Amino acid sequence: MTNWQFHFLGYPIHIHKPWMLLGLLLVMALTWWSLSNTWRRIPKASTLVAPHLLETLVPGISKTQPLYKTLLSFLGLSFFVIALCQPQCGSQTEIVKRRGVDIVLAMDVSKSMLTKDILPSRLERAKLEFFHLIDKLKGDRVAIVAFSSSAFVQCPLTSDYGAAQLFLNNIHVDTFPPGPTNVGAALKLSAKLLNDAGTGSKSRVVVLLSDGEDLLNEVESGIETLKAANVQVLAVGIGSEIGEPIPKYNAEGNIAGYMKDAQNKTVISRLDKQLLKNIANATQGEFFYEPNGVAANLVGARIDSMQKEEFESRVSTRYAEIFQPFVALGILSLLAGMLLPPSKRKAQ
Repeated sequence: MTNWQFHFLGYPIHIHKPWMLLGLLLVMALTWWSLSNTWRRIPKASTLVAPHLLETLVPGISKTQPLYKTLLSFLGLSFFVIALCQPQCGSQTEIVKRRGVDIVLAMDVSKSMLTKDILPSRLERAKLEFFHLIDKLKGDRVAIVAFSSSAFVQCPLTSDYGAAQLFLNNIHVDTFPPGPTNVGAALKLSAKLLNDAGTGSKSRVVVLLSDGEDLLNEVESGIETLKAANVQVLAVGIGSEIGEPIPKYNAEGNIAGYMKDAQNKTVISRLDKQLLKNIANATQGEFFYEPNGVAANLVGARIDSMQKEEFESRVSTRYAEIFQPFVALGILSLLAGMLLPPSKRKAQ
């Protein structure tokens, strides 16, 4: 049910949660049940006691006092229901400015990311890092680039973090063409994505998450592209320097063997810290490696320290909350009903 907006005595009224008014039906049902019981008890007392003895045996019996108590309870609960609807009165127009950093999350999705030297796998750990980082962002815009032998935009720059996490969750190794890892392609595409942002933030950064294995030697040209665009790289290393074999999976999702090279030797994938450090240092960025922790905390702190630029402003209408008077009226009505005696007792 959408919000309700109308005018009352010349004032704009906004009901934020009109579906809560359905609670009035429950209040009316409880009120009817209470009144029905009251109306049944009074005639029943009259049938059990002779009319001329009713005042003596049941002194002060009243037909109106229970009615008043029930009506006051009805009013109190009704006021509470109206308060829950979040009524708002009046409006104020203001300009909301968004300040932040433009960020591209570049994630390695090559076959080596299936290695399990970091559980449950390098790829799943990479997703966890980026999920955690997105949760820490405040006003920044974020895009996602995935790369293996080539690079692909998975999510354009957006401030909708929920949508970005949805795209991130749907990234899988099998959906990308196999081939040698090309870190340089990811750097170039990230730079293009940031340059095409138009009126984006002046503070721009690429968070590169990879095991650092690059087989196409395009990193240097990618670094030059980023330097020309004044983009920093925050590189996050995933994996271990000891390394492990790269598993191959069957149709059922079970490990069916390990990747082998042209000489039929098992391929051992290892983290290349030096490559990632070189990329970070060349772009005035920073390298992070937290094998037993979450690097996203440190990356998020580094992004927060950057200069936040204003890249969006919009007009927003804000309403004044007026639920407080209804809560007060509800409490007063219930207290009045509790203090009202059920019958009028005669003084002895």
